Amino acid sequence: QSFGRLDVVAEFAKRQIDYFHALPAVLKNTETTRNGALAMVQYARAMRTLGKLDKSSATDAEAVKLLEGLRHGGDTAEETAIALALGYSVQAQIMDNRDDAGGPALGKRAVEILRPFAEGPNPSANARRAYVDVLVRVGFEQQGGNLNLIEEAVRTERQAMQLAADLGARDLSNIDMAASYAEAGAWLVSALANLGRNDEARRAGQDAMAMADK
Repeated sequence: QSFGRLDVVAEFAKRQIDYFHALPAVLKNTETTRNGALAMVQYARAMRTLGKLDKSSATDAEAVKLLEGLRHGGDTAEETAIALALGYSVQAQIMDNRDDAGGPALGKRAVEILRPFAEGPNPSANARRAYVDVLVRVGFEQQGGNLNLIEEAVRTERQAMQLAADLGARDLSNIDMAASYAEAGAWLVSALANLGRNDEARRAGQDAMAMADK
């Protein structure tokens, strides 16, 4: 995914999905269902980026249904929460692509699911990486609201950038986090400019462009 080979991501995820669908019911336990649903989320992410919104939406809806079923059945595992939050984030992006006003609510839902894991004591790297992913998107969506929401966008994108930096963005030890840092910085520039804070926006832009150049 980091190097644009979304076709490979989609193909590999599709194999996992087909394998899950072919499993006998007796083998579809919590772990296999979670893994199958996560593969669906990854496939949906790839399909959305490739512009295949119908495939993305149908696959992601199945993933969210499976993961919500696990949660309602008492599954409190971090892995399930991460997969579900990413699933809602994909749904939010699909809605944005379709100019559906429901996107921001689903993005916010993704943040709420992840917050206890990412902001709690001793959060895992996996939870924080997923949190960066959803925060960047929510910060973008918050810019479509009033001034108070745009102020929230500034805080959201700065939080995403700090988390990404802590996870290896600045030294490029994690290329995904470096990309997320640069993207969050770009939306931060937009939010600051919309608030008339041009000097801050310029500094944020220089920082984001330096990261992108790296």
